[in-house]
Amino acid sequence: LVGRIGVTTGRVFCGIVGSDARREYTVMGDTVNLSARLMANASANTVLADEPTFRRCQQEFTFLKLNPIRVKGKEKEISIYRPVREPQVSCDDPAVLEVIPSTAHLKSYAFKVVRQSTQQVLSIRLPWPPRSATLGG
Repeated sequence: LVGRIGVTTGRVFCGIVGSDARREYTVMGDTVNLSARLMANASANTVLADEPTFRRCQQEFTFLKLNPIRVKGKEKEISIYRPVREPQVSCDDPAVLEVIPSTAHLKSYAFKVVRQSTQQVLSIRLPWPPRSATLGG
């Protein structure tokens, strides 16, 4: 199984489209189209991200800045980034322009969770601030 992922950040239209005979829930817009173009340009089992996504996530992930690409529907080249797991990365790939390290490894967030069934206390440490959509945070 081979996967390719394109991640973009921006506004989209989402909702139900179609007629009474056939309706679908979908997302549309320039952000969705760019995500599809990044996915098509990604190597096997990798993720490509656009500039706005990189800016929002650069504190949490280490990124490789790749050579910009041209995509259908855009006049200018698109800056692209590949998130990587390792905080220290060296790369000889000619497509890589720069390694942009994360600062997430410098901080961590610890909290305790009590397992209801056994009353066991679990200590959890995350490299990102915990957030909950349910609790509004």
